[in-house]
Amino acid sequence: MSDLTEQCRRDGDFVEGSRLFRAGRYREAYARMVASAEHGNPLAQFTVGTMHIDCPDIERDPGKAFAWMERSAEQGYAEAQYQMGNFHYLGYGTDVSYTDAMSWYMKAAGQDHPQAQNQVGLMYHDGTGVGKDDEAAAEWFERSARNGYSGAQYNLASLYEMGEGVPLDMEEAFYWYEMAADQGVTEAQYDLALLYYTGRGTTKDAKKAAEWYRRAADAGHPEAQYNLGLLYMEGEGVERDYDEAMSLFERSAAQGVKDAKDALRLVKETLSRMR
Repeated sequence: MSDLTEQCRRDGDFVEGSRLFRAGRYREAYARMVASAEHGNPLAQFTVGTMHIDCPDIERDPGKAFAWMERSAEQGYAEAQYQMGNFHYLGYGTDVSYTDAMSWYMKAAGQDHPQAQNQVGLMYHDGTGVGKDDEAAAEWFERSARNGYSGAQYNLASLYEMGEGVPLDMEEAFYWYEMAADQGVTEAQYDLALLYYTGRGTTKDAKKAAEWYRRAADAGHPEAQYNLGLLYMEGEGVERDYDEAMSLFERSAAQGVKDAKDALRLVKETLSRMR
């Protein structure tokens, strides 16, 4: 049991505040959490801060959210440090400061906070609040990715595909796209389908390409809808089905994919001749 967990377990105000919060008695929960926070409980301070961001019956107040989150972060609570990075990055309850954001993200990342590690990677990649450094970006993306964060897995895959900060390596790109895709990252599902279809980084497999296009398409990805429609129109990796192709082209075209509009016209002409 961590020291913080033990502290919370012994903190009557925190325990009661948590119970009241779960019961939906937010004003009473807030009062008990404030009492705990005033006595220095960093998790209570974090909770009070989040309640001022978005909680029924509690005043939404960026300034108070920032103040309580800062008290928690200064005690070393990693999630609060990450949120402080977000506050400075977005200018929530304070002025925008990418330098301060990077400082807080680094503190959380140093405690193995996966989202903070990914954010550090993004800031190095974009040169925001720090000098642009693709190698450092790749290192932080990998730390986050190995901690299971899907966004970092996708970002790392992209670097391997482009050869930015790491050697170009399509097998590594495939591995990390697959990791992210398995966790539901739609863009990774689409990119994984592309790799299966072209055989880059893996064995060419139109059937698996169709399966991953389907997952991305069902999540609303317009290019996946278009590409899957093409497979149905050609009977590649799936049984030929013009009606399904037309449905997919319609969904893709509605999201502005010009090629889908052209394909929709073509499949309608084909069906017209067949019927």
